[in-house]
Amino acid sequence: MRVWLSIAAINGALAVAFGAFAAHELAGRLDAHALSTFETGARYHMYHALAMGLAALAMQGAAARSAKWSAILFLFGIFLFCGSLYFLALTGMHASAFVAPFGGVSFLAGWVLLAIRRDADQNMSTDEHVLVAGSGIAGLGAALAFGDGRRRVTLIDRDHPAPGGDAEEAFQSWERRGATQLRHSHVFLGRLTTLIRERHPQLLSDLLDSGARLFTFEDGLPPPLKSGYRPKPGDDELAILSAAAQRSNW
Repeated sequence: MRVWLSIAAINGALAVAFGAFAAHELAGRLDAHALSTFETGARYHMYHALAMGLAALAMQGAAARSAKWSAILFLFGIFLFCGSLYFLALTGMHASAFVAPFGGVSFLAGWVLLAIRRDADQNMSTDEHVLVAGSGIAGLGAALAFGDGRRRVTLIDRDHPAPGGDAEEAFQSWERRGATQLRHSHVFLGRLTTLIRERHPQLLSDLLDSGARLFTFEDGLPPPLKSGYRPKPGDDELAILSAAAQRSNW
């Protein structure tokens, strides 16, 4: 997605540059028809730079592959349609105009593919029902990953739900025969802690409010090294989250 956002941004900048070039440098050098042709190319160049950005943002989940093909078709269209108009306006060689229709077809195919596949993805997501068996840490994590608002998720477990109240009350009174590790400490290593922080910030906040602790890279340094520590990019991804199992399950 990031690569295609960059490509879209570069093409947007080029479209602006070509439009400014036409207004300031070509206005007195080309006849009205040639100038209009060049400006049409710049206009469609900008339209489809924005379209590539839209396709890049749609490169998620089941629609990622089709959105990528839409972006590819938009890029081909810019080369064929806009490129041929730029060439025609600057050289007057009308043979290049025969390339433009292929670029137009590429534009149309990109829009149609993006619309149809996004609609198909939305329809699929509303009909999809995920059943997760077991509400241990793995089951809860699976339910959290699937529960992105586009799917219906049902979590089943042999044990009774957590009692009302807070995590401390759950620690004292919640009996789970299916999870004998309920009162053991659990540690989420850096990668999982980073995923929770980036994708589920509210969950991280709730865990910390219930008594979980976040240990940063600096917290783990021995005293002789801590005084000279200077944070570096990526250190925050080494933080670990520690909580008793009943807090993370509650």
